[in-house]
Amino acid sequence: MRAASVGSGQIIGERVENYRNAGLSAAQEAWVAQSVRRVRLPPSLSPNGYACNALHSEQSAACGDHLPPAPPRWSEVLLVNGTYQPALYLLPGPLIDAFARSPAVGLWLGRATFALICWLLFALALLALGTSGTGGNLVGLLLATTPMVVFICSMLNPSGPEVAAGVAFNAGLLRLGRPGLDRRWGWFAAGGGGVVLCLSRTLGPAWLFVIGGVWLVWVGPRHALCMIREAPRLAGGVIGLVTVAIGVNRLWESLYGPKVQASVPDPLQAILGSLRGWGLWLKEQVGLFQYTDAPMPDALIVFWYALLAALVLAALWVGSWRDRASLVAIAFACFGLTTLLDAWVLVPVGWPVQGRHVLPLTVALPMWTGEIWAYRTGPRARRWLLPLCVSWLAIQVVAFLANGRRSAVGVRGSWWYVLRGAEWSPPGGWLLWACVCLLSTVLVFVGVYAPSFMRDR
Repeated sequence: MRAASVGSGQIIGERVENYRNAGLSAAQEAWVAQSVRRVRLPPSLSPNGYACNALHSEQSAACGDHLPPAPPRWSEVLLVNGTYQPALYLLPGPLIDAFARSPAVGLWLGRATFALICWLLFALALLALGTSGTGGNLVGLLLATTPMVVFICSMLNPSGPEVAAGVAFNAGLLRLGRPGLDRRWGWFAAGGGGVVLCLSRTLGPAWLFVIGGVWLVWVGPRHALCMIREAPRLAGGVIGLVTVAIGVNRLWESLYGPKVQASVPDPLQAILGSLRGWGLWLKEQVGLFQYTDAPMPDALIVFWYALLAALVLAALWVGSWRDRASLVAIAFACFGLTTLLDAWVLVPVGWPVQGRHVLPLTVALPMWTGEIWAYRTGPRARRWLLPLCVSWLAIQVVAFLANGRRSAVGVRGSWWYVLRGAEWSPPGGWLLWACVCLLSTVLVFVGVYAPSFMRDR
């Protein structure tokens, strides 16, 4: 609805006085009331009823196949995200307004647009990382690309481009920090990622300053100035564009962004309470899909974090003191800022922090770890690409099946829904999309591992 309204020229709708929602607490209602806006949707695009299985994890999405057609006239609706950053909605919005004749088609167009944005950002990251070093640094990129990252990048939600931008921004900084390399792709990735990061959601500039600050300490101010002097026009253009994006973000938030109103009477107790919630948001960062009620097997989530922990320990072992300090700083930022966001902003309102909220920041830890480990170990790092690629492929396929199961038969249904028994199926059927998933993961495997294999030959 936000994309369709922006596409029809409603960048910001009408303010709603005396907003009420019986399903929310007083604090939640006051928070949401700040962003609620009244807009008009184009004919046939009102998606009333399509969330019929929301928050009912045992129910499939079949109820959405039996809804009456959307009204063939302009519809007035309330948007709870009516003041969210509008920049990214300017891309899918006009497409939806011009070509969609039903809510489902509008959603497909929007998802495809955001998926393309994410794909381009990941391409920048690969060009920055994959054309440098030994190829072992792609281990970190794989671990950063959790099933949840893939899922978010398939949604019509700014969280997808925000996370992909975080990946590109980190990849660009890591390329810039490598001595003796052509740094152009580093500037392109850092610039593209930084701009999209700031234009996606409220906290984009905060993530940029945290990651950029750690990077500046890691490489040193003198080295950073040398990089700018090597390519003053390119560097100046990138820094200028990112600065403008930061300014646009801050201007929008000052005019329309929500103001933190909740009080924290006991900050220490609030932080201790948030520490107990670490398990949930960590799980959400790897694989808890849809309405955060479609989990992948816990054993695979534990295995994912075991791989990351092993990589972090290896990087700490082989890294320099500056490498180790940067990893500790990033880890502290990931866990510390998530805890503060949860304890002092969201929990007082009545909601916990979600894994996607901080993924643009936390992708830095596996990426930096992989870069440091690969740089310090050299060609030996490539030997770990094959087992990690195989593990990554298998986990992504299982995650696809877990996510699809929620829509096909509900979380208590059969895992064999791809072959039989599905109550709901996407266009083309489950078998087609399962094959697309398998082919896609195989292509990633070939793209990551084949260049390293050819180097050895």
